[in-house]
Amino acid sequence: MRGICARRIRMASIESKGNRACNSHSAWLPGFPEELMSGIGDRHGGTAGGALTLGGKPVSVEIRLGRDASCAAVQHSAWMLLNILRRLEGVVSAVRINCSSAIHAIPKLSPLIPNGAGLAEALLAGANAIGPVREGFAIVEPSEKRPSDVVISVGFEFCHDADFCASGDGLCGGLFGREITPPNSFSELTIGPYISACLAAGEVFRMVRLESYVPERQFFLNALDYSHSPDPLWSDLDISGELRSVLLVGVGAVGSAFLHALYPLPLRGTIFAADNDPEGIDETNLGRYPLFGWVSLGKAKASEAARLLRSASFQILPHDGGFEHFFAGRDKPSIVLSVVDKNAARHALQEQYAPLILSASTNNLRAEVLRCGPPSVGACLACFNPQESHQRTEDEIRTLLIERPEVVTRLCEKLRLNHDDVAGWIHDRKCGETGDRLIEELRTDDGSVASFAVGFVSVLSGTLLAAELLKVMSSNAEPLNETANRALFQFQNPPAVTNRAHFYGRDENCTACSQQSVGTKIWRRRYDEFIETQKTIRR
Repeated sequence: MRGICARRIRMASIESKGNRACNSHSAWLPGFPEELMSGIGDRHGGTAGGALTLGGKPVSVEIRLGRDASCAAVQHSAWMLLNILRRLEGVVSAVRINCSSAIHAIPKLSPLIPNGAGLAEALLAGANAIGPVREGFAIVEPSEKRPSDVVISVGFEFCHDADFCASGDGLCGGLFGREITPPNSFSELTIGPYISACLAAGEVFRMVRLESYVPERQFFLNALDYSHSPDPLWSDLDISGELRSVLLVGVGAVGSAFLHALYPLPLRGTIFAADNDPEGIDETNLGRYPLFGWVSLGKAKASEAARLLRSASFQILPHDGGFEHFFAGRDKPSIVLSVVDKNAARHALQEQYAPLILSASTNNLRAEVLRCGPPSVGACLACFNPQESHQRTEDEIRTLLIERPEVVTRLCEKLRLNHDDVAGWIHDRKCGETGDRLIEELRTDDGSVASFAVGFVSVLSGTLLAAELLKVMSSNAEPLNETANRALFQFQNPPAVTNRAHFYGRDENCTACSQQSVGTKIWRRRYDEFIETQKTIRR
């Protein structure tokens, strides 16, 4: 398996020093944003722009389920929390499940979980499907009254001897340390439960890694309007609509979280999914991709997602290539969901001028969602994600590789290059194909190089994107609009006043959404037609 040998050597070196987490950032090189990853925890091993400490002592976590564990919302919270924690290499050493054997798992809890099992058994099976302990995934085991460093009670009942409690329902989820009022009736949605899981996992991560940690144990986030409050404001929405002409571009961390959030819901219709990553799912992806487990390694992302979600009530039509495939025919997508991580791809996607674009992304500890449309009102994909002007020259790349031989080693492993061919290109300017691949990998600083990323931020971003799509389809909820087109949430300080929905204006110099451009006029016509169609559907 690609990357495993080098990773085992690195992990052996770390473990010989007695602290696995202290060197989890060893792939981080000055001038290159925490790049060239080879292990599941490397993407979250850096400092996230100085907000985090390097290293930290990993903790054991108990997920405790109580009398309401049979509730679907509670099970969704518990599973996604377990899913995220298991992948937090260097932060979580073990996850222990405390659940009555009399509780049965609900159907379609996850594609990784078999139907028909008891909940405790199902959670263990799903966790084991994520990956083996020897590759850095946290140990998962029944609690059996063993003490843990952190105890999280999942459910709506307050547990006085837990460090904190987590619960979610409908569109609202959060953490609490005192009695709360549960919802009057329970929702089918996964949004609130997944929000609670992200906040709970984020609290564990903050505890271990945050530079200036302040506990946040009484906090709820509502995806209805992106408000937050100390007490839950339960909300729900109608999900009886049909997925019509929806294209998901990118099936990575955020995209797979989006699909996982929709998987259990009784939705009809089709989602088109495109992902052109030629390498497919690799080991570093499994630190953040909640939909995929160990058996998915090496497989193409879009088609593997479709395979895993084949029991969903909606259909996924995958394409393991560029999104242009879905714009080639007469019937072009009406709603485009952008979860790509390169600005060049975002610019190319904007130039298709789909009627409505929803974008979800992450940056360090921040998750955000952006609505592009109405045209020329608020930012488009292009002006929200400006291209970086600096590009490294070939000579700069050669100098870097001469000064940093460890980068050469990791690039040979990542790109499957011959070391002698790389040396030939560096010193003798030989091997054109090898040089082209090295230049493509290292030339730009526009986000194409892997930077800090952590699972709970990606899952929240994908979950909020799912919420936004459902609100667009629903007749009883208001999605992001021309007065509030952007919603963001950063985990460094959850109660921050900036964690909300607000207006983000367009760049007046952006040619992609200029009122005078032909493309914008086409976009305006398509958008108006789309809005009229949506009004008809909602009646």
